[in-house]
Amino acid sequence: QPRLQLDGNYLAWMERTGSRMDKLFVCDLTTLESTTVQTFSDSPYGQSDPSLKNGLLVWADAGDSADVSQIFRIRLSQSTAVPYSPNTYVHDPQGDESCLAWLTGHHGVGTDLYCSVNGGPAVLVDSDVIEFGLTEDFIAYGKGERVYIYFYGKGKTYPITPERELAQFLGASGGYVVWMDVTSRERDIMK
Repeated sequence: QPRLQLDGNYLAWMERTGSRMDKLFVCDLTTLESTTVQTFSDSPYGQSDPSLKNGLLVWADAGDSADVSQIFRIRLSQSTAVPYSPNTYVHDPQGDESCLAWLTGHHGVGTDLYCSVNGGPAVLVDSDVIEFGLTEDFIAYGKGERVYIYFYGKGKTYPITPERELAQFLGASGGYVVWMDVTSRERDIMK
């Protein structure tokens, strides 16, 4: 089931369009015109969610070998995608003008979170990461049952949930981080 990415009047998503075919679509909601940006045939990259923020579309595709990926960025107002080669496998990349962030696996144990600032080398943020979100100043992520933030400009990581609280990361945007406090299963508590 597609996870939709909404940015202004544009919507981006990855969709299964055949038994072994996935496509990355962008739809202009003012004209309802959809464009196929990339086609994936029998590829794990069709399961990798794109990112759409401030008119910048980011997605992953194969690199020179099966274990190495490329991250592509394209401004919706332009026609040429710019590749970045991190020398790792890439899943669910996110990006903005200054930072790219991605997972090296499909969420959880054995999955590393990396970032690249201003096109520089890939930097390991943390391991065993479940989910993450990129903001203008930091990357927020869930690991185990805690939520952390990594200030990529400073290279510093801080836990933001208390040690005894069991937390599930939900998202990050505009300088805020949202998580579910699942310490008690009796009721849902979002913070």
